Amino acid sequence: GKPKDLVVTVYPTLKLTNTPLIKSQCDSTNTMLALVPNLAGTLFTWTCTPSDPSITGYSDNAIPADSINQLLRNGSYLIQQVTYSITPHYDGCSGPVSNFIVKVNPVPDLSNTSPAKAICDSTSPNVTLTSHVATTQFTWTCTASSANVTGFSDITVPTTILDQTLDNTGYDIETVTYHLTPIANDCNGHIFNFVVTVYPTANLSNIPLSKPICDSTNTNITLTSNVASTQFTWTCTPSSGNVTGWANNAVPTITLDQTLNNTGYNIETVTYRILPAANLCNGEPANFVVTVNPTPNLSNTPPYKGICQGQNTNLNLTSNV
Repeated sequence: GKPKDLVVTVYPTLKLTNTPLIKSQCDSTNTMLALVPNLAGTLFTWTCTPSDPSITGYSDNAIPADSINQLLRNGSYLIQQVTYSITPHYDGCSGPVSNFIVKVNPVPDLSNTSPAKAICDSTSPNVTLTSHVATTQFTWTCTASSANVTGFSDITVPTTILDQTLDNTGYDIETVTYHLTPIANDCNGHIFNFVVTVYPTANLSNIPLSKPICDSTNTNITLTSNVASTQFTWTCTPSSGNVTGWANNAVPTITLDQTLNNTGYNIETVTYRILPAANLCNGEPANFVVTVNPTPNLSNTPPYKGICQGQNTNLNLTSNV
């Protein structure tokens, strides 16, 4: 008979040609992996091997497809991965298995034991921000409790140190809430609030900052402040050794009740250098001056005079005061 041509089609070895055979993604995102063959029309099946039980969302696939679209979740604080062992198929032919690794970065968090700190006016919280996820840094925005607190600012450059000097210009306790976004491996975590409480500066608000008293009487002064819960300590400076009864006081109180004695004939003073404190924060010291008037006396010597009947006493009464 007449010879006939027999055409044999020889396919090339089927291959997965993605380069590189690895990708990284954030937790709870889709792989969105388009599989690239060396022969058009090739489809793929795969099996999966996770690095740890904490990673979920993967599944084997026995139905040939051209992409892997699986939502992977990493329930740990470490980088985990799923190894996809991918087999190419075309027209009844199969190629060698290629491993494609999908790394799944964990969700960075804020792990500070307490997401709050209290500070005195005009100081910094100086907090080192920490996370369970290695290399995490933070950006933030701020919300102040009122316009009386200043010194805070939003930060867009990732850092691990919260060290802004905050000023409380009022007399009430104020706060700055830092809305922290943790960032690691190019993945953002959930927003965490870190609250910094800024105590006001305690003051001495008595008006006037002075009081006159008589010799051998009690000062009987109630010390006041615009800042709630303020108490006071003090040191004393007398004008001379003729005034006694004063004493330094290191135990916080609101009552200055010392009995002062003026043993001389001149007006004396005791200057109380008073230090206000509230919420474990010291305020600015202020001077409170107590003037101690001397006891007036009759200084005529001798304290008697003889006169005849009908004469005027004609006495000039005198005193050392």
